[in-house]
Amino acid sequence: MEHIAIYPGSFDPVTNGHLDLIHRGLKIFDRIIVAILKNPKKQFLFSLDERMEMLRVSLNGSPLVEIDSFDGLLVDYAAQRGASAVLRGLRALSDFEYEFQMALMNRRLNREIQTVFLMTGMRWIYTSSSIIKEAAQFGGDVKGMVPAGVNERLIAKFSRPVDRRCAWTVSGWIFGNFRCSAGWWRPKVFPRRQHSSTSPSRPSAAMSRTLKPISDVG
Repeated sequence: MEHIAIYPGSFDPVTNGHLDLIHRGLKIFDRIIVAILKNPKKQFLFSLDERMEMLRVSLNGSPLVEIDSFDGLLVDYAAQRGASAVLRGLRALSDFEYEFQMALMNRRLNREIQTVFLMTGMRWIYTSSSIIKEAAQFGGDVKGMVPAGVNERLIAKFSRPVDRRCAWTVSGWIFGNFRCSAGWWRPKVFPRRQHSSTSPSRPSAAMSRTLKPISDVG
């Protein structure tokens, strides 16, 4: 009997961490179906077709991995595809709390579908699609964290004119520098305003004549 697992997710975009989990999952299961949930209420950077295409290219058309999409309950889709398990990755304790709740709910809905957790590889434990997108948005180099084709799409997606948004860095708070994809730059420094002789911060000549040193008072 063929053992099939469903690996669900949004994959917006697919990362090297996702690919690592798929390759390791194939050592346990005969076949893996990478399933993208259709969620019209959620805003994605890449369209469903773009995400499916990036997965196909990143996996080099592996015959043991199928790319598909679904809507509705995950356990219902798994049963329709003849899968016996749901494959999920865990990066940290915060992931476990959410995944544990989902696994219990799926088991309540269909006790024939098991959830299998794999720990994320140490190289990818800090990466996620959302973090990678945020870094790429501000010109960060995410090469090595995503497949080459995905990196090219991210660069094309976030390419902007010269007056693009810039992100503060630690040195920005100290030195007034911004970090842009175009490089470092310092905002224009406006000349300090000259105080007039009548400025409240500096006593006028008339006031100076009436002020006496403390030692002279009394």
